[in-house]
Amino acid sequence: MRRLSLPAFIADGMVIQRGAAFPLWGRAAPAAQVTVRFLDKTYRAQADAGGAWRVTLDPADAGGPFTLRVSAAEAA
Repeated sequence: MRRLSLPAFIADGMVIQRGAAFPLWGRAAPAAQVTVRFLDKTYRAQADAGGAWRVTLDPADAGGPFTLRVSAAEAA
């Protein structure tokens, strides 16, 4: 079983560029359903056979701090 993981730069206090789509990726168990919540929107991806997943967040306005939540549910 592989745990959900994100790149090291995805951390508290990170800054994303305003007005630009933001790619977000990581690893999870193969075929896991990954859910990302950011700015009242939900994004979903399914991890591939190697556990890699990716979503692209919509551009955001300046402001913050914002909360980014990422979770994964393993396939049954």
